[in-house]
Amino acid sequence: PKSARYHAYYGKALSADEKKQHKAESEMQTAIRIDQNDPTFRILLAEFFIEKNLLKRAEGELNRLLAMSPDNREAHNLLNSLKS
Repeated sequence: PKSARYHAYYGKALSADEKKQHKAESEMQTAIRIDQNDPTFRILLAEFFIEKNLLKRAEGELNRLLAMSPDNREAHNLLNSLKS
């Protein structure tokens, strides 16, 4: 439970169940709080937001990631896909 990776992927698994969307997001947010420097967790959360059509939230998450890691190609690609 103290592992950020556990929370991130548990949240991703929960996101498959429509009834557990809030819990899924909460788990991914927990992963980010535990390890703010791992870009994977922010990418997972942004992808979750995109799947749920929460595009402004996805954009905000990707911008936060790019502020920390400006060369992150995956974040750039996702952000560009949102803008097109």
